[in-house]
Amino acid sequence: MSDNIKEELNRAYEEDADLKHQLASKTEESEALASGRLSASSKTEEIETINKDEPKRDSEVGIDGKTAETKQQGETNTAMYVPVWEEGDEVTKLMKQLKENEKNLTSRINNSMAQVCNLKKEVDYLRAQQCEARGNVMKPELEVQVKTLKEENQGLQVQVIDLESEVDALRKQKITSKDELRSNVHEINRLKEENAHLNSRILGLEALFRERRLEDCQTKREKQTTQMSTEVKLDHVTEKNQVELQIADQQRMMKEIEEHTRKTMERNPKLIKQLSAGNKLNYIERKMGNLAQEFYQKLNDNIRLLCLRIAVAEKTHYENKENYKNIKESLEQENKELKQKLVTCETELTKLIDNAEKKRENDKVSNSEEGQKLKLLKAVSVLEKKVGELEKINKEKDATLLSREEEKREAIRQLCLLIDYHRTNCDYLKELVSKLTVRIKTKI
Repeated sequence: MSDNIKEELNRAYEEDADLKHQLASKTEESEALASGRLSASSKTEEIETINKDEPKRDSEVGIDGKTAETKQQGETNTAMYVPVWEEGDEVTKLMKQLKENEKNLTSRINNSMAQVCNLKKEVDYLRAQQCEARGNVMKPELEVQVKTLKEENQGLQVQVIDLESEVDALRKQKITSKDELRSNVHEINRLKEENAHLNSRILGLEALFRERRLEDCQTKREKQTTQMSTEVKLDHVTEKNQVELQIADQQRMMKEIEEHTRKTMERNPKLIKQLSAGNKLNYIERKMGNLAQEFYQKLNDNIRLLCLRIAVAEKTHYENKENYKNIKESLEQENKELKQKLVTCETELTKLIDNAEKKRENDKVSNSEEGQKLKLLKAVSVLEKKVGELEKINKEKDATLLSREEEKREAIRQLCLLIDYHRTNCDYLKELVSKLTVRIKTKI
């Protein structure tokens, strides 16, 4: 409606401008004709005065020319009167056209006023309809929807709070279970490391014990052999020294005996002769036998000492062997205990793994509950969005109604301005036409 009114106003403005332009051109033409008419009348007056002032003889001579000139001037005046009358006819036509335009404008204005009244009525009707729609239809439905949405929102909030508390409890339980699992895993790893360390220690101790046992046995044997060899050497040396000493003593004794016998022989030459053959040999044999018995007795004593030492060495070797067996048995017992401990740790580890899997399943359940919570939160957000959209639709409807009212007010204002403009133009044209008619009448 407002666009049509604007188009009509633009057309009316254009027609008014064309009429003004035509009227201005016609007024210029009429003024030019009036000025030509005035000049012609002034010329006729001059001719008349000239005719009065000239002597009769000149008037007679040039009367024919003057009459011809007056005739020509009269013809020109009549020719000028014709366009003046034609201009008067055109002015009357223009006046008629202006009156018709004024009538058309008044009819258009009346139509536009009627349209404005209709628009006002339509606006009032729409307002009343909007108020009725708001009061009768939209408000109860929206209030019911809002109430239901609020109730649903409250219920969902309560469910969300309950789910949040459950989720917090599950999170705490999950955290505690994770801590327990971490501590158990740490304990298992520690036990595994301890077991591996003990196994490596057992293997190292066994290898070390074997090496040490071999080294100890070898060193003991070497020590025993060296000791025995040194003892044998010492005994042999001592025996050799003793034998040498005995031999030296015997030689010394033999020398003493020889010296004694020589002296006695020198004293008793007869006794020398008697004993020189047999007694000397018997004495020497007897001494040699005594020395041999003493040597064999010392050898037997040394052999007895060596046997005793060998028995002591065998006894110490047997004791070392028994100690090795005891240590080996204790290590094997410790290894069995460690294996049993490892089995118990493995059983505890399997239990912990089972508990971890159960807790993982519980975590999955808690995650599903968290998913339900998220779904409820999404539903709450969707409901809130719906409420916001309904409020937005109401605001948009209010805004459209207000914009329509503003458009209608603007159209009414433009129509009022157009009416005022046409009235001023009509008044101006009336004044202009009245002035032109007065000028034409005065000039005529």
